[in-house]
Amino acid sequence: MKFYYIVCLLLTLLMNCSNKDNLLELNKLPMYGRYPKTPKMLETDRRFIEKCKQMPGGIDSAVTRALQRGWEYYYKNDFSTSMKRFNQAWLLNSTNAETYWGFGLITGKVGAYERSVALLEKALELDAKNNKIMIDLALSYSMAAIGNENEKALFNKSFTLYAESREIDSTYELLYSNWAVSLFYKQDYVASMHKLKRAKELGGKSIDPEFVNDLKTKIPNFTL
Repeated sequence: MKFYYIVCLLLTLLMNCSNKDNLLELNKLPMYGRYPKTPKMLETDRRFIEKCKQMPGGIDSAVTRALQRGWEYYYKNDFSTSMKRFNQAWLLNSTNAETYWGFGLITGKVGAYERSVALLEKALELDAKNNKIMIDLALSYSMAAIGNENEKALFNKSFTLYAESREIDSTYELLYSNWAVSLFYKQDYVASMHKLKRAKELGGKSIDPEFVNDLKTKIPNFTL
């Protein structure tokens, strides 16, 4: 139940945070929602930054620690705490690609795909050769395409990124499992099957069993 509560809370905040009553929840929004902070909040931020400067390794080490905790909580599906840690990293260094990467993945997890796309685009702008960001952005493009008036253009962007990522590393398994999902939502089920089989050849650890079942409903004789 905790997981679903967090997802609902984040989605509500992402879509509806528009007044001062929600200021206490700003640390659960990417970049604190870009909402004005109270003087008390600004003073808290200042003290936090000063404290980080005094620690071994200074700001850079503090950013690294915040990002590590952000990913740790992300993979535990604790997106609320994960967002807080990515926000700390962003507060310390707003030009670090990894912070926007984390923001983009979390917003995608709660279904805010257009917002996810914008954040992941920023991450890729800051780290243009990061094929892992490319793959995540490609999937977000595909999810944002569903039911969108610009569906064709968004799917084209998605598949272009997958192809670019493959040029960087053709043996990265997640590339093919994500690509398979995108093709599935484009209703190209045979191509999706082939990408999933390639992911299986590379280990298959990133393959979602539920997705395999979904694909089997479209291709009944499909086996991995």
